[in-house]
Amino acid sequence: MNKKELGREPTKTSIALKKIMKIRNMKQVDILNACEPYTTIYKVKISKSDLSQYLSSKTTPNQKKLHILSKALNVTPSYLLGLEDDYENKSKKNRIRDLRIKENMTLEDFSKIIEVDTKTIKEWESQNIDKLDKNTANKIAKIFNVTPAYLLGYNLYKAPFTVKIDVQPSTVDFVKDYEFLGDKLRKIVSNYIKTCVKAQEKMIKENKPIYPLSIPLHNDIFFDGKTIVSNNIEDYIILPNKLLENDAEYFAIIANDNSMIKRNISTGDVLIFKMTKKINSGEVGFFQYSKGCLCRVYIETNKGAILMPESSIEKPIFLNNDDFFTIGKLVYKFDNNF
Repeated sequence: MNKKELGREPTKTSIALKKIMKIRNMKQVDILNACEPYTTIYKVKISKSDLSQYLSSKTTPNQKKLHILSKALNVTPSYLLGLEDDYENKSKKNRIRDLRIKENMTLEDFSKIIEVDTKTIKEWESQNIDKLDKNTANKIAKIFNVTPAYLLGYNLYKAPFTVKIDVQPSTVDFVKDYEFLGDKLRKIVSNYIKTCVKAQEKMIKENKPIYPLSIPLHNDIFFDGKTIVSNNIEDYIILPNKLLENDAEYFAIIANDNSMIKRNISTGDVLIFKMTKKINSGEVGFFQYSKGCLCRVYIETNKGAILMPESSIEKPIFLNNDDFFTIGKLVYKFDNNF
């Protein structure tokens, strides 16, 4: 390891992953195994090298891999980005009692099989698993033919990693499966996905995967010329891959005024932008200049550009090419009355 690596500032993702590994007594291979069902479904690979680079702070996961890691470890994407302090997903709950009852197994029978007294089992089933060691958890998981992660509530998938998992075209399940979605936008996304049912069913018939991409909704944004810098992610929006480009990055904001009302953009609308440094004249984009960031129509000129509002209240902004950044191009809008 060279001096530069020794002095590298740890990323928030690295800190979060190491904390999870320490508390859950996990190794890198355990995380990779937990990711396997999701990488199979979404056809996005997370390699040993990828994980090593996240842990060593050499790089951070992109949106798709961040989504998979959050699902596999049952934490929110915000936690892995260092935006939340809560380690546990509040929905986490061990499933020992549910699995025992499903198998019509009494406490006494279960006690004999795993060679643990009924008092201790009752503690586990009351969500007190301080006395549940890793070997016993693995033993119980094997009895019920589930993964240890599923048994302890860290994972949504109960099937062993060798079992193929199919995705069904159910709109309701599609929304409910992504529990990290905040209440604030659940109604918006739920209503929007209802309009995508036919597209989803068509993709399944054509044997194409439905990849839900979580798009960060920013409260405010700063662009450093290369990437978005923001510690104010309010929520995440889910869109199916039918509507998105695989290699593109996206972000979302909420319109805070009616300056683009003639383009049917009103206060409170959710705007989805594709990150790009260049857009065509006449397109709606998101820009940064000396006074901040804003959504405007881009009009190209000989010396630079005009950032044009679509209302009679705001005035056009005339800028030279060196005086502003293009951050993204508007691709989708959700009305605030959804």
